Amino acid sequence: MNVVCLILYLYLQHAMKLDLSSLQGVRDFVSEFNKKFDKIDILINNAGVFSPIKNKLVTKDGYEFNFGVNHLGHFLLTNVLLDSIKKGAPGRSVHITFSRYYVNCKPQLK
Repeated sequence: MNVVCLILYLYLQHAMKLDLSSLQGVRDFVSEFNKKFDKIDILINNAGVFSPIKNKLVTKDGYEFNFGVNHLGHFLLTNVLLDSIKKGAPGRSVHITFSRYYVNCKPQLK
């Protein structure tokens, strides 16, 4: 699954393709990003996929889909873009999630 990233706005508001369901996809995105831009003023990670756990979807790396995209993908993205965020001083990183993931997992937390 490809996720279109429309959250990175620098200078001219460029939209770039980002596949958060693949850790390599995140690394590929960052490689392309670093060729075009030298800093990030603000990075907004908006967790927005949901698939019921009963569907047993997994990411390309074998992680449960919701966790892989909404958490691991965003964590890796922020981690590998950290130098660019620091260059945008005072750079900002905002992380947004939603409660549906918790509700989906709640029965399995017992």
